[in-house]
Amino acid sequence: MKCDAAQFEAVAAVTCQKPAGENPDQCFARRRDQPFLCRGHDKCRLAGMTVQQMVYVLHPIETESYLKACPGSGKTESVAVRAAYLLGARQWTTHGIAFLTFTKNAADVILERVARSGRASSAYPHFIGTFDSWLHGYLLNPFGYHTTGYAGKCRDHSVSIIENVSSAAFLHAYKTAQPIPQSGHVFAHQFYYGPDDSLIFASGERSLDAARTKIAWTAGQMAELKQIKEAFWKAGFATYADVETICLRLLRKFPKLAGLVSKRFPFVIVDECQDLGPGQLALLDELRNAGAKLHFVGDRNQAIYSFRKADAAQVIEFATQRNFTELPLTENFRSVQPIVDFCGKLVAQGPINGQPADKKELACIYLTYEKPEDIGALVARFDALLALRKINPAQSVILARGSTMLARLDPTYADKRLNTAHEFARALYLWKTAIFEFRNEALQFTGSVIADAFFATESTKVQSHHQPLSVLSAAAWRLFLAHVLDRCVADPALTNLEQTWSKWAALAKGKLPGIVHSLLPSCDGAIVPSFFAPRGMTTELVSANFAPPANAKTKLKCSTIHKVKGQTVDAVLVVSSPDARSKGGHWSQWLDQSLEDGEYARFAYVASSRPRFLLAWAVRTPTKKADIEGVNGLGLSLIH
Repeated sequence: MKCDAAQFEAVAAVTCQKPAGENPDQCFARRRDQPFLCRGHDKCRLAGMTVQQMVYVLHPIETESYLKACPGSGKTESVAVRAAYLLGARQWTTHGIAFLTFTKNAADVILERVARSGRASSAYPHFIGTFDSWLHGYLLNPFGYHTTGYAGKCRDHSVSIIENVSSAAFLHAYKTAQPIPQSGHVFAHQFYYGPDDSLIFASGERSLDAARTKIAWTAGQMAELKQIKEAFWKAGFATYADVETICLRLLRKFPKLAGLVSKRFPFVIVDECQDLGPGQLALLDELRNAGAKLHFVGDRNQAIYSFRKADAAQVIEFATQRNFTELPLTENFRSVQPIVDFCGKLVAQGPINGQPADKKELACIYLTYEKPEDIGALVARFDALLALRKINPAQSVILARGSTMLARLDPTYADKRLNTAHEFARALYLWKTAIFEFRNEALQFTGSVIADAFFATESTKVQSHHQPLSVLSAAAWRLFLAHVLDRCVADPALTNLEQTWSKWAALAKGKLPGIVHSLLPSCDGAIVPSFFAPRGMTTELVSANFAPPANAKTKLKCSTIHKVKGQTVDAVLVVSSPDARSKGGHWSQWLDQSLEDGEYARFAYVASSRPRFLLAWAVRTPTKKADIEGVNGLGLSLIH
């Protein structure tokens, strides 16, 4: 239901300075050439908002709220308009609102739309950005040393963030003196503390972390872990998870600081609140107790980050116990109704209104494949189907649960490296193909390797190809990486992947430092990368890991479900694993709400709610009666 005149007038008067009595078309025409909220649209965007969206925009900021938004409901649009409205509704001087997101892209969207209303793009005194950058800017770097003891450099107490999967040589200074039985040495960057000071292992290897969690740690071992973690912090290092621990301890140790931050940001709006972890919730609660008002935005059914310890149920309980006002968005502007209805079979989403569907075309279908080896052929089959339906493949995506399945669909895909040498070999392989679409991946892998080996003590910008802070220009860093790859590819010995991992890793280890140092003399060329053959692959040929990019010609993209969250596409193919041995990758697991507290079902829900017009699942041809009945019960139409 479209918003009523009173709601429209109240919001337009503030965000667009629309005079009373002027209709939406007149306002739009008058301001067409000025910076204004509707720029980029062909008509007034406020007049098209729903009653539910306007109720959220106009909700009093002094009253805490939880916006429960279904997929495709215009959540980001609603938050952006609310931001523009709140920023113009009163005079802000030295205190403001913190709009917190979990991705830079989401923050940029809000910031850009606020800027359209004619306000400064910096939005001062407000903050629009990621949760991490907010903590870094207002707590960790200016005050964290009071907790960590880091002396800083030239009065700069900025902390260097170390990835928990890093294998940089300097990290050996922060590990247990003796290896732990069946666990090895524990490094300071491989664990962190929960809000209750519980020990949480996060090395990036699930089996190793699970094994360490089961260990009955002695008091002496616990004391040593505490010692290496404190030494790690005191040297100016921290992991992303450590940041939350440091900031939480800081607020608890200095209540006056919590009060000052709450006065600086008396209102905090958190987008994608279902992704909040225990540490982040505890931090927000400290600020709330000091006077800040909290507003959550999200969808419990899209909570798929349990590996980060995010718990949507805990978030909802937090909001409920503190009497947040629940505001729903139940109209899906993205997907046609059959797709919306299918998603309702996966989770309890309640009544959601979707878009009208073309009755001549099936919106929900499934394909089958016979053997695991047939998975790669799904790309061409889906491409052909899109051509038949006249759907743009560039606006479509193939999704899988994890990297193993994606590697079958796209041989050049690597969501998780085996080790540093594997990452560098993949970069050279992709660069040598000379296929434009693969160049960014090659630069990203190379940046990771060089930052790890030659800039180990610096923070890096992952989104800028792991650009170290000492390299001021992202463009210069990217050009440097390209020159490194060009030099390496010109070396026949380095690009000869028809040799064993053992021989190739030793060769690359000897040649890379000289190449890096010749192109960037300020870099320490004496440092040797930690290159060795991937575990269990010493005698295997390097080339065996990199199949020809057979699918390079298609515009179709392959991605994990986690990476596509929040996006809108025209069509999606969700590929099921061949069997149920995977953790949340098989279609039968997607239908079982009892598995992993319903997270596997939410994987399917997030994936299946991305498309506008066409949803397809790909499953292995069922042979057992129960599986046949299960597939037939999906409500999807089989396409051969």
